[in-house]
Amino acid sequence: MDKDSVVYERMCASKRVPVLLDDRPMGIEREAHLRVQNFKPWYGMRVPGIFRDTFSQLLSENPQTTYQQIAEALGIREEMAYEFLKTWKKEEQ
Repeated sequence: MDKDSVVYERMCASKRVPVLLDDRPMGIEREAHLRVQNFKPWYGMRVPGIFRDTFSQLLSENPQTTYQQIAEALGIREEMAYEFLKTWKKEEQ
C-alpha cells in the first residue's frame, strides 16, 4: 500500500454504485465510501530525513539496537520502526 494514497489518508475506498428505487436501478450512479478494515500500510521505504540523523546515531552507537528501542527514541510505532530498520539494513548491504 502506498502511504501517500487517498485510501491510506482517508482510511476508506470509493466505489460508484447504482441508485435504486423500489429495488430497480434508476440509471444514476453515486459515489459510496467504504470503510477499510484490517488496513496495513506498506512501510518499505527509506528512513525519512527528520529521523535519519537520530536513526543513524542510534545504530552507530550500538549496531544491535532493537526496533523497540528505535520506536521509543523516535516516538513512532514499533511496526514502522521495524520496517525502517529492515530497509536500512538492506541499503547497507
